[in-house]
Amino acid sequence: MEQSLSSQPIIFGYACLFGILLGAYYDIFRIIRILTASERRHIFFQDVFYLGSCGVLTFLFTFAANKGEFRFYILAGEIIGWCVYHLTVGAVTLRLIKWIVSLLEKSIAFLNVHFFGPAFRISQKVAGLMGRPVCSFFCFIKKSVAKSKIRLKQRGKVVYNADKRVAGKNQKKTKRKKRA
Repeated sequence: MEQSLSSQPIIFGYACLFGILLGAYYDIFRIIRILTASERRHIFFQDVFYLGSCGVLTFLFTFAANKGEFRFYILAGEIIGWCVYHLTVGAVTLRLIKWIVSLLEKSIAFLNVHFFGPAFRISQKVAGLMGRPVCSFFCFIKKSVAKSKIRLKQRGKVVYNADKRVAGKNQKKTKRKKRA
């Protein structure tokens, strides 16, 4: 199936636009790397995923635009579109994201110093003032719960207490006999 000569520049233009979209898709991974401070192996797997998904998307694009016939000008158009995006809008996007991240870091540091720090110190002082009465109250509750333990048998009829009493009496009798 031959493409007409007049449709090839149109497909090349679409390929350039598709390359720009692939560049924007790559910016998503770059933003994730900036926000999460990814390790080298994470970056490797992200790049492998990006290349694999770009391959599938390129196949689908050639299938839709050129009836599945792969031509060099389609690949060249994608590369040119990707480079144009990466060197213009991609660079601006990267600077903007880095600026936003640094601004957020500075604002968080400002809040820690001027808001959360004093609030934490005040809460420590309040807890220190209230700590002793609250602790003694909870200790009292704990002791009263332990004392009010529900027993299955009455205290005098508990088997292990009865054995100790009997054993104690028998030991006293044997000591008296030995002395005599």
